[in-house]
Amino acid sequence: MQRNRSERLKSIVKLAKHEEDVAVVELVKIKKILADNKTRYDELDEYRRQYFDKHNLESASGTDVSSLINFKNFMAKLDNVIAQQNKNVESCLASLDAIEKVWIEKHVYYKKMDDIFNKALDSEKTTRNKKDQKESDDISQTLYQRKR
Repeated sequence: MQRNRSERLKSIVKLAKHEEDVAVVELVKIKKILADNKTRYDELDEYRRQYFDKHNLESASGTDVSSLINFKNFMAKLDNVIAQQNKNVESCLASLDAIEKVWIEKHVYYKKMDDIFNKALDSEKTTRNKKDQKESDDISQTLYQRKR
């Protein structure tokens, strides 16, 4: 027996929904990674500021050359770490943008397929109602003609 249009579309809608759900999971993952990376960046930046302020307070009365060299070396390393963390944040933002686009595509496709599926259901229901009405009219007509 041949399946009607809505039955054929049902599996397509189910697959489209699954693909949209997978895209949502990926979107949630990248948003979490981005938030973690931003938090790490902020923590590093705050640590750098505090370390710098502490050094300035301690060296206000003077400092030796080796302490100053150690401070500058440490700050350079810390700046490199902060710069790398900033690159991580930027990379996550780019990934988020790409994953959002994929999710939007999957979401739009799912909605379109769901609308087509619902229209097919409505059409089949209308056709079935017309057929039922015609059969009812035919039976009524037959009964009416028998009585005459």
